[in-house]
Amino acid sequence: MLAMRRMSRKYIVLLAGTPGTGKSSLAPLLAEELGCRAVEEKDIIAGALEEDETGRNSKVIIEGRAYELIRSFASNLDGCAVVSTIHPDLWAGVCSEDIAVVLLLRTDPRVLERRLQERGWARRKVIENVLAEAFNVIAEEVVRAGLNEYTVELDSTSWSSPDLSEVFLKLSLWEVGVRVDWLSVPEILEFTSRLVRELDEDEGGLWA
Repeated sequence: MLAMRRMSRKYIVLLAGTPGTGKSSLAPLLAEELGCRAVEEKDIIAGALEEDETGRNSKVIIEGRAYELIRSFASNLDGCAVVSTIHPDLWAGVCSEDIAVVLLLRTDPRVLERRLQERGWARRKVIENVLAEAFNVIAEEVVRAGLNEYTVELDSTSWSSPDLSEVFLKLSLWEVGVRVDWLSVPEILEFTSRLVRELDEDEGGLWA
């Protein structure tokens, strides 16, 4: 039923994607179907997170500590886990041999903007995350981390709730590799350019 890398009894399914793409909704459903645990990355690496000294409302990852915590989690894993992550490179750097598949969730940035606004996030935080999706930040991280050959993309743009049948169909077809490039769509490129200009006008610009 599930086409993945051949693994031992212990394996990890990485659910990667920008916030708002549907990881938290899909993870428990997928975990139940596979007989796995659903785990949030932030709970595993909590001890490696520190306040951003620049005053931004975000956390900074201390990579050395994060690697140790992920290594400990993988070493002590009994069975399988579905792990929701925005940092697939951390996992590839420590336990790539335990990763059965990476499910990379992608959402049209225009739809993602609406989802994140509905969370009540600050405008700047919304824009930064939408731009991360538009610029394929996590997708490119997957490729750089050497995970591309067992990464399956899922377009969650139209999801009101996750469709497991669609997920398992994509897995059975085993069409691996990062394929989505939002900036190749003229309307999304124009939308993204407007967001960049908006951010540039706010508090010193995009990279402030």
